[in-house]
Amino acid sequence: TDKHFGGTMSDFNFDEPVTAPAKKSLIAKLAGLSTKVKLITAASVALLLGGGGAFAYSALNTPDAVVGLALAGAFSEAHPSLEVDVAIKSAAGSGSGSVTIYTADTGSLASISAQAQLAGQPVGATLNVLAAKSGDIYANLADFDSLGYYLVTAGLLPEPTVTSARGVLNGTWVQISKAEVDTYTAAATASQSCISTKLSDTAYAKQVSSEFTSTLRNNNFIVVKKELPQVDGDRVFELGLSAEKLRSFATELKKTALYADATACSPALNISDSQIQQINQTDIDNTFKRAHLSVKLQANGFSHKLTKISIDAADASSTQTLNITLKPLGDQSSKVVVPSKSITVTELLTALSTPSY
Repeated sequence: TDKHFGGTMSDFNFDEPVTAPAKKSLIAKLAGLSTKVKLITAASVALLLGGGGAFAYSALNTPDAVVGLALAGAFSEAHPSLEVDVAIKSAAGSGSGSVTIYTADTGSLASISAQAQLAGQPVGATLNVLAAKSGDIYANLADFDSLGYYLVTAGLLPEPTVTSARGVLNGTWVQISKAEVDTYTAAATASQSCISTKLSDTAYAKQVSSEFTSTLRNNNFIVVKKELPQVDGDRVFELGLSAEKLRSFATELKKTALYADATACSPALNISDSQIQQINQTDIDNTFKRAHLSVKLQANGFSHKLTKISIDAADASSTQTLNITLKPLGDQSSKVVVPSKSITVTELLTALSTPSY
């Protein structure tokens, strides 16, 4: 009898001939064990699995792992959407704005809202811009009554012109065709077209995307400076940059097909080896200090999903401050709808040239 198990060693069927053919399945052999041995075996397996699970969770719960998972999860969705809020404060005045970006197979939609205090007056407007997959762009201006009032009272535009603009633009989409876009951006068209043509190849786009992601993953230059107190169950981290990793990322990036093709299309994007070697930790740290720059990442404490990223900066006297907040919104592709009705730029100009009294 074993003094620890409280059973006999025969429970393990050790008296079975060694030369006997191994015809029993593993399940059948386990079924043949005594109840005590089954309980001991189950407890041992549970302990191993539990310990392994705890270790795995611990490994994925480190600050670097949480930040990595949060960033990867936010930007690896098929149709990511993002809200960016900006607030500026200075002695001359203050203002705030937001840019909400939605993506879909049909294109992308950006909703840009801005509010400010100018000469003691509140001024604001919302511009919606939809870039269709076809290359056409649609624009819509809304919530611009305060802007129109300011333009009139400041003597920048006559009231009839502003009234016409309000009547034409309010709730109306203006279409800018791909041909018109190419004409308006002729100076930059060559390099942009070169890159766009390559990225329009789905296989190529997937290849360079995977290549870039792998390069960033292996040379992640975003580091955790310290973990801050939790906020509503979210874990909060202050982030910084590693010069060493940034140099290695830039060096490896130069070996990718994306870099080779991008610099072939636009040589101005080229980064020399000497420029890479000039990247150093002292300059990075001093830049953060001079700008009073703080970057914080907030992620769900359990799922590690990104809640938001906050960027704060200020001048030496803190009379001028800047705050930028980025929040992932998940898949909002249903909001990207190409307008079924719109007017052309020519129709818009004709309407604006006919003042309403």
